[in-house]
Amino acid sequence: MLDSFAAMPAERRAPGAGEVEIQVAAAGLNFRDVLRALGMLSSEHDAGAAVVGFGAECSGKVVRIGEGVTDVAVGDDVLAFSTKSFSGFVTTSAKAVARIPLGMGFVEAASIPMVFLTAYHALNGLARLKKGERVLIHAAAGG
Repeated sequence: MLDSFAAMPAERRAPGAGEVEIQVAAAGLNFRDVLRALGMLSSEHDAGAAVVGFGAECSGKVVRIGEGVTDVAVGDDVLAFSTKSFSGFVTTSAKAVARIPLGMGFVEAASIPMVFLTAYHALNGLARLKKGERVLIHAAAGG
């Protein structure tokens, strides 16, 4: 249950080729995290918090880059997909990282990756939305 959660030390992992290490400033809390924390996801639908960790998206500052990374640099403010994003530091694929637009804060940026990918996949991959078509957004209260 939720009252049994505790912070645990975690080892940082140096980025390998094509990876980025981020010092996390903010992490997105998704409904999947809540269901996982409450034990409401079966192992069929979830790899488990011990393996995956909590949090799938975050924002922060790049602190180390691996070989071949050219799209971001140490010191850049970024948003990213990453497992265990409730950690102080995460290492993830550079392909899952983007610079934060100027004027946007870390909290706002941490809420973007999952919702953006979901909307992009739904509109472009599934609906195959074309120029001139419209979308009715009904009750846009969640992701």
